[in-house]
Amino acid sequence: MESKGEYDKIMTEMNTKYEVAKKKADAFDEYQVTKRESLLEKLEEEDRAIYSELSLNKLEAHVEKVTTKPSPASVDNSKPHQQADTHLLKNGLRLIPKATREQIRHKTLGI
Repeated sequence: MESKGEYDKIMTEMNTKYEVAKKKADAFDEYQVTKRESLLEKLEEEDRAIYSELSLNKLEAHVEKVTTKPSPASVDNSKPHQQADTHLLKNGLRLIPKATREQIRHKTLGI
């Protein structure tokens, strides 16, 4: 009889642990279903069937990628480049800085 009492005690403990684990598993399953539905709602209707088969992690990453608006390109407000001060050579094949053009003029024309 003593072993029967130990068996019942172990079974009661195991059933209690099982019930706790089952509640947690059910809650997690519900969370995943709700999260998946929420993510799929953010996609275009024709894309939902395509992406519904992805794992939750991959679906979440995809939705984040397609719904994140790209940040606007940064604008360089610093001093203009030397390139803005360039001129075409007569042959039209190369651009040279204005300062270099002035140096060439001084050397060739003696100005």
